[in-house]
Amino acid sequence: MIATFADALFMPWVVAVLLGTGAFLTIRLGFIQFRRLGDVWRSAVSRHQRPGAPGILTPFQAFATALGASVGTGNIAGVATAIITGGPGVLFWIWVYGVVAAAIKFAEAVLGVTFRERAGETFRTGPMYYLRDGLGSPALAWVYALVAGVAALTTTPFT
Repeated sequence: MIATFADALFMPWVVAVLLGTGAFLTIRLGFIQFRRLGDVWRSAVSRHQRPGAPGILTPFQAFATALGASVGTGNIAGVATAIITGGPGVLFWIWVYGVVAAAIKFAEAVLGVTFRERAGETFRTGPMYYLRDGLGSPALAWVYALVAGVAALTTTPFT
């Protein structure tokens, strides 16, 4: 009963918002995920970094860290759950969303770099900062930080 209610309430809206936003950003950014794929690959495997430089990640280390933050236990369990409940055809839609989600991830990264703040030797960045400084909504930034903190403490252990 709860699953039926949740599906009716959230599923059409969540799918429409996620796919719609991804499609909009893909078109608005000129298919950035395809157009700049060569640059991404060259940057990820670049050797133009001094080995052993203090506090500096190589481009590949930054890529691996970002990938590790994006692909977690929930994604792995989510794909298995989707295949069990929806069949193997679900993989097609996961791939479609993955392609348009690359534009969303690019936009998030640009916002994160644009609205970061320096704190001594480190930078503070993320959705809380671009919601606060870019959108001008400290209350929404605070709510996002609270929800993200609760999710971080619960989703992985629950999964």
